[in-house]
Amino acid sequence: VLESFAKLAAAEGRPRTALRLAGAAARQHEVLGLAEVAHLRADLDRHLATARAALGAAGAAEAWAEGQALARAQALSEALGEDVAACGP
Repeated sequence: VLESFAKLAAAEGRPRTALRLAGAAARQHEVLGLAEVAHLRADLDRHLATARAALGAAGAAEAWAEGQALARAQALSEALGEDVAACGP
């Protein structure tokens, strides 16, 4: 789900949000022990290429790291543009 919001943010010209959400999604995959699907990852990377170029290497890495530090509720809140922190852990 977060990957889809990351692609949408990239398409809308919001590179920092796109990379934060993608970083959060990658972290959730790690935490939950979910394997990435290669063709889905490649599709996400294609969408994020413009975001990475817009921010530069350092800015992109910073946004990704910020996303990886987000709790699940924080990431969903950012994706939805609303406060979902009260929805649970």
